[in-house]
Amino acid sequence: MPRSSQIIPTYLHPHIETYINDNTLFTEETAAADEGVRFISVFMSPKGRDGQIISMASKSDYIAEFGQPNYEKYGQPGYMPVAILSQTNTKVWCMRIMPPDATYSNIVILAKVKPGTPADGENPMVPTTVMFEKASAASVSSEDDFKTKMAALASANEDPDIDGFIKYPIIGFMCQGRGTYGDKFRVRFTPSLASNDENGYVNYRLEVYNSESSLTLAETFTGSLDIDAVYSNNSLFIQDLVNDPESGSSKINAIINTGSLTSVYNHYAAVVGEDAVGYDKFDLFQNMTSGGNVVYKVETEAGATSAKPIDIGLAEAHSLLGGSNGIFDNLSDSVARSTAIETAYTKAYEGKTDPRILSKRATPAEFILDANYPGDVKDAIISLIATRSDAFGSIDAGIITTATEAKNWSDTMKTKGDFLFEKTCQHYKIRDPYTGKIVPMTTTYHFASNIASHIDSFGNNTPFVGKDFARITGHIKNTLLPSVDADDLELKEYLYNNRINYYETLDENVFAKGAQGTSQNVWSDLSEISNVLVVLEMKRMLETAVQSKLYSFAEAEDRQKFTEMGNRMFANYKGTKVRDFTISFEMNPWEEERSILHCYLGVTFRTIAKRGIIEIDINKRV
Repeated sequence: MPRSSQIIPTYLHPHIETYINDNTLFTEETAAADEGVRFISVFMSPKGRDGQIISMASKSDYIAEFGQPNYEKYGQPGYMPVAILSQTNTKVWCMRIMPPDATYSNIVILAKVKPGTPADGENPMVPTTVMFEKASAASVSSEDDFKTKMAALASANEDPDIDGFIKYPIIGFMCQGRGTYGDKFRVRFTPSLASNDENGYVNYRLEVYNSESSLTLAETFTGSLDIDAVYSNNSLFIQDLVNDPESGSSKINAIINTGSLTSVYNHYAAVVGEDAVGYDKFDLFQNMTSGGNVVYKVETEAGATSAKPIDIGLAEAHSLLGGSNGIFDNLSDSVARSTAIETAYTKAYEGKTDPRILSKRATPAEFILDANYPGDVKDAIISLIATRSDAFGSIDAGIITTATEAKNWSDTMKTKGDFLFEKTCQHYKIRDPYTGKIVPMTTTYHFASNIASHIDSFGNNTPFVGKDFARITGHIKNTLLPSVDADDLELKEYLYNNRINYYETLDENVFAKGAQGTSQNVWSDLSEISNVLVVLEMKRMLETAVQSKLYSFAEAEDRQKFTEMGNRMFANYKGTKVRDFTISFEMNPWEEERSILHCYLGVTFRTIAKRGIIEIDINKRV
């Protein structure tokens, strides 16, 4: 086709110019990585890093990090990620909550140095003597708090004790999550002689053990105590290795006091003088000799000191201590504990614990589900869903048992409605897969247990409703409450008009979701969850596409190419996920003047049959 812009000849004299228009240009495209069905989940758990969002893509990884859920102690929320990750192609953004008074397990290795003296002609050289001790800082509430308390363990003004020893805190380790579980971790230092030969520094092997069930090696790191140690453009400093956010430890953080290390080295060098090895060759934990004489010795026997020194390389390793679960373990004051739990959950969903939960780009997700949370937490979830506007939510009524309670709850929730979430009012009982006890779960647990598999098998455009798609399984017989029979027409009408979804009894011990309405208080195509899931999917795709076009040229021909791209993007939606769609990228004069790229997407959904009429004619025989 001809060019859209006017062709102006290069010369005025009579001549011919030829232009070749390549109308076969296209952008090479590859399929976007399938991130699976993504959820956001906040919970209490017996262990794991807390106060931060952590991505989990398998049930085994979740259990390894956070431990098995415990209904009696922590309720339903911890079971939701297990239910989700039991399906294929799922991911959960997980956040463990803890109270403000919870503390971190930790250990500090201290060097106790008795300064030596050099030979002065008449008096022989006295070697520098070093012993190592361990300590645990009390009530550690943060990494900065640990650094402060670790430094406070040093001898004041480097004054020797009664035996002539000066105390220097060398290295500290603190668990990455708060709670008593951190007391199960242990650390051990051993020399790494092979690494010494390879990179020229004094290297140590740091081993992290977990003694939860048996003493198990969890992590190892090999590096140097020299802050300037670098090999092949990579830091060898153990603190850098352990604390690396991508390749470092998922159990502990390390704090090395380089000032203390320098002080110990200076004590050694003061004895040896110009024959001292360089700082990068100084081995803190090993005896050192010069000219056949011991100039720096490490003692592991008590000697004259009152405290027994430790062996850094002890086979059993050295335990972290001082972890506390705070008020979450205060079972004697149930009101204070419940209040603290509700506060922690609310802060998490409000983004006050880890702000990334508010970001649809940092933590993209398709679903945010209630899990029998307290009322204020439900409100925080609804606000989060509205703020993000990228994920669908499900809000439950908690554990209620009668139709009257369901009606009353629906009345209190009338003002809380949006196409971005549903409201549901029932629960049923299951046998806890970890304890064998019978425990109640709201129907959001059924949603969490099945929606990803449903989407994988039938697509998000297929309504998750009815016996074929949304039947409850794995439940204790006849425990669905409040009971809603298929023939309870008045009750179902009341719930439906109040935008409450319900599971109904279809046969003996057969229960299935009977409605898939969103909670918006008007009727439209966005009153159907399946339609909303498709719209949110298309919205996410368009946001990514438009974001990629910012600061690209957007002339008329460019906008036409963007439109063609959009048509290709949704080509397979037509006739499947939607009846039809139109898309265009445009700029009216006002928008073009202000460099605003405007994408128009029009969607027509396929018709869904929600009600049926059966008409039977009895005709005359003659």
